Amino acid sequence: MQTSNRQCSLLFSLLVITVVSLSACGGGGSTAGTQIQLSVATQTDNAIHDDTTGEVSFTNLEGTSITLQQALITVSSVELATDCTGSSFASLADELRHMTTQAATLALDWLVPPAAAHTANAPTRYGVPHIIDVLVEEVTMLGILSPPLGDYCGTRWQLAAADEDAIGVSIYPEMNGYSVRISGNHSGSQDASINPFTIDLSLAPLPAERLLQPLLELTTDTLSADLRVTIHYDRWFDGVDMAALESGSSAAMDLLIGNIMDNFVQESP
Repeated sequence: MQTSNRQCSLLFSLLVITVVSLSACGGGGSTAGTQIQLSVATQTDNAIHDDTTGEVSFTNLEGTSITLQQALITVSSVELATDCTGSSFASLADELRHMTTQAATLALDWLVPPAAAHTANAPTRYGVPHIIDVLVEEVTMLGILSPPLGDYCGTRWQLAAADEDAIGVSIYPEMNGYSVRISGNHSGSQDASINPFTIDLSLAPLPAERLLQPLLELTTDTLSADLRVTIHYDRWFDGVDMAALESGSSAAMDLLIGNIMDNFVQESP
């Protein structure tokens, strides 16, 4: 009964946030002259890069050797936040994601149809999905925001399933409908056998979200800033039971998603 009550409370909160979001989808007016450049970079600290195959190898904190042959994610939206204390749609939805009753699933499909991959653009929100090949360690320019002057307590970065209009889907058509696709192999410190694995996550209809909180102040004297997130992908598998991940364990998948989002690192603008 307690779980059922919690589900009802979460669904009601999601409905309220959805209605408020739809009624305020303009996101406020822009200010002439402000320019916030959004970009994503990827990085490893102690990985070995094979320039011939493009594979990247590293060791997680448990001593498991991991080689990635492909690692793609979809950054679906970035939003400047003026309130970093309350729950967002994604944070509430993330909790509900793990409650698999039929009623919860149907409610989520109604609130957030899986086909609605794009979020609306607004002066404080960039909603064009970009597919990021994290093994190619280069900077990906996402876009530019022109928000009103003011103080922003942080930025919300979301992963959600790509659609046919996502930037990069022509290069990676296999990402249509997916948020995360990873393939590679692993071997333990006590076991020399090589075990291949493949991870395909849609995260539909719910996004995964990371709130980063370097303060951004826009004034008449400071009209521009560069907001760059660096993704440290060699930390994605720390603490993850690779055998459980291969078998499709929801707990292992949840930890992997959490690690992916936790390793979005943003420098102060």
